[in-house]
Amino acid sequence: MKENIIGLLRLGIYSCIIMNQTEIRKFWQPGIMDLYRLHLHPDLFSNGATIADKVIGIAAAALIIKVGIKKAYAEVISLPAAKLLRDANVEVDYVQMVPVIENKRRTDWCPLEKLCLSAQGIEEIISLIEKFMLENEIKNINKK
Repeated sequence: MKENIIGLLRLGIYSCIIMNQTEIRKFWQPGIMDLYRLHLHPDLFSNGATIADKVIGIAAAALIIKVGIKKAYAEVISLPAAKLLRDANVEVDYVQMVPVIENKRRTDWCPLEKLCLSAQGIEEIISLIEKFMLENEIKNINKK
C-alpha cells in the first residue's frame, strides 16, 4: 500500500499524500499548508496513517507527529526532522537526507527550518509554526 502513495507522489501532481486503513487523501498546497490545516481541523483520518511527502523539514515533522501519523516517506528529509520523527516513534523512510531544508531559491534555509531548529520539543515547534502562519496571513492581507 505504501508503494501506491509513493507512486502517486512521484507523478509530480501532489505535494503530499496521506493514507490510512480505508482512505487515501491527496494534497496540492505548497510547503506545510495541508499538514497545518489538518492540525487546525483534526479528524480521525490521520491517526495512525502513512504520509508520502516531497520534502519533510522540522515543521512538517512536528505537524506529522501532532496529527498522529505513524509512518513517513519523503523524497527529501532534513536530519533534524528525521530525528524528531524517530524520537516520536514514527517510522521514517526517505530517498535523500540533507542537513537542513533550503528555501525554494536555494539561497538560504527554509524559513520554518531556521525558525524551528532550536525549539525545545513538539509543542514549542507547533507554537512557532502557528505564529509564523498568522504573521504571513497578516502580511498577505496587507498586500491586498
